Amino acid sequence: MNRSIKQYHLLSILAALVFLLLVSLQIVWVVKAVKFQEREIIHALKEVVSDVAMEINGIDHQAFHGDLKDLTLISTDLITKKVDDYLHFKNINKKTYFAIFQDSTGGIFKSNADEFRDVFIQSDVKACISCIVSFSTVAKKDSAQLDPDTFNADSMEILSTFQYYSPVKGLTKEAKATLWLSLYQPNTLSSAIKSLLYLFALNIVLLLFLLMLFYNLLKSLSKHKQLTKVKDDFFNNMTHEFKTPLSSIRLASRVLRENGDPAKRTIYYDLIEKESKSLEFQIDKLLELSLLDNNEIMLEKNKLDLCVLLQEIPIKLKPILEDKSGNLHLNCQVDKVYTVGDRYHLLNSFCNLVENSLKYSPEGVDIWIDLSNYEKGVVVSIRDNGPGIKEEHHANIFSRFYRGQTNDNYEGAGFGIGLSYVKNIIEAHGGNIALNTQLEKGTEFIINLT
Repeated sequence: MNRSIKQYHLLSILAALVFLLLVSLQIVWVVKAVKFQEREIIHALKEVVSDVAMEINGIDHQAFHGDLKDLTLISTDLITKKVDDYLHFKNINKKTYFAIFQDSTGGIFKSNADEFRDVFIQSDVKACISCIVSFSTVAKKDSAQLDPDTFNADSMEILSTFQYYSPVKGLTKEAKATLWLSLYQPNTLSSAIKSLLYLFALNIVLLLFLLMLFYNLLKSLSKHKQLTKVKDDFFNNMTHEFKTPLSSIRLASRVLRENGDPAKRTIYYDLIEKESKSLEFQIDKLLELSLLDNNEIMLEKNKLDLCVLLQEIPIKLKPILEDKSGNLHLNCQVDKVYTVGDRYHLLNSFCNLVENSLKYSPEGVDIWIDLSNYEKGVVVSIRDNGPGIKEEHHANIFSRFYRGQTNDNYEGAGFGIGLSYVKNIIEAHGGNIALNTQLEKGTEFIINLT
């Protein structure tokens, strides 16, 4: 049984590890998807940042060159609209921020998201605006109007018939004069990634459900195997308990048939009577338990003096007390302790507990029965100085057919129904019974009755 339980525990641990592995794979999958999306965003912005710089430069070429003083006059909203319109044209519809800044410390910084200043400056998604130059063509007929002495960019722009802008590498030599455009798109989860998250959450729920089903399956299998072993033990015990007295009766009858000695006849008559009573006692125990399960036992409750009732225990158990050299000590703290209950079944329950102490303890065991009142009723304590009950059996000690013995020795083991019977009888009287698990040596059962 312990080996099977260990196997179920190992399988449970293995299932939990597989669950954790699957969850980890799901998390890695989502993280990689998010990182892939981030790389895609950066790649897409790098593809268009130069063209966006050209679009912005087209607002006012002069403002982005020269001393840059007029740059402050250009509206941030106007630049934002230029950026958004171009990105929309390129099917980049997620919110994207811009910044125009100089390389030099304390230089120009113009943005619609100042909180991302460090991100903009350190970003690889940028294009040089100050590297963009204007190319203009003038018709031959208008070229005569260009005066070399007064020639400047404004006069050229006025007379130009065609003009376009283009970046020229290496045009700006001084770092302080370099003007950059940087784009930044916060890595918010796309609808595709969000759908992945929903699937991820659904997978986790399903995995948890499967893990729970697996655990319940293992638990049911373990319980089924335990019940199977309990059943086998019960039938083995029942076979022993019935077969032993029947064998003794058969042997005695054979001897009586062949032996005419009156003295020996008396001995074997007594043996037959004793074994018959033993057999009858075992059958009665099974019948009483069956009746109790079907709620067919009718308790005849009357007012009882428990102190008087407990004094009948040594009389009823005299043979086994003498056989085991047991010492029974009865302590009634008050002269009369009354309760209402069924005399026959209560006495059987108390005798069952005392009999267990005698059965599972070595010869010379001491048993104490203490009776006292408490606020809501009476307390009966039955304690011995025997070997006690191992902690591993505490949880199941009152279970039907459960026995603490794990070997194949059925001598005096019974059916494993005694404590279950006691518990049912006590609870049928509105009381409760508990094992004192704090006791360092021996066994103690505490019964509360109203």
